[in-house]
Amino acid sequence: MLGVFASAVASTVVIATQEATVYGPGVTEDVRKQLIQAFACPPLRYRPWPHVRKQLIQAFACPLLRYRPWPQNIAWAVLVWLAFALTAASTILLLRASAYDKRHGPEERVEGVAVESEREPITKVGSEKRAVGV
Repeated sequence: MLGVFASAVASTVVIATQEATVYGPGVTEDVRKQLIQAFACPPLRYRPWPHVRKQLIQAFACPLLRYRPWPQNIAWAVLVWLAFALTAASTILLLRASAYDKRHGPEERVEGVAVESEREPITKVGSEKRAVGV
C-alpha cells in the first residue's frame, strides 16, 4: 500500500511541477530545437482520413515537454490515485477479516453459533495420525 501511495505522490508532483529539457555539453539552442523537432514527433502515417492525422499527432505522437497539459499524464495521475484508494480499502478489509478470525476463530458459524464441521479436527504434529505414504 505504501508503494502505491509513494508512486501516486511522486507521479503527481512530477506531472504538476516538472518539464523535460534537452541539455548537455555543446548543445546550443539551435541543436536543442532540432533534437526536439526530430525526436518529439515521430512520423505518423494515417491515410484513410488525412484530416484526422493532425489531431492524432497532437493527441498521441507528440508528448509535450511540459507534463501538466498532456492528457495521458492527467489520466495516469487520476488512475494511480484511484488505485491507491482501492488498495487502501482492500487492505482495511483484509485487516478487519484477520481481526475477526483472531477473535472468533475460523470455524463456520450460523447466526453466531459454531456449526459442527464434518471435517476431522487438526491433530498435533507427531500424533498417531499420519499422512498416507509417510
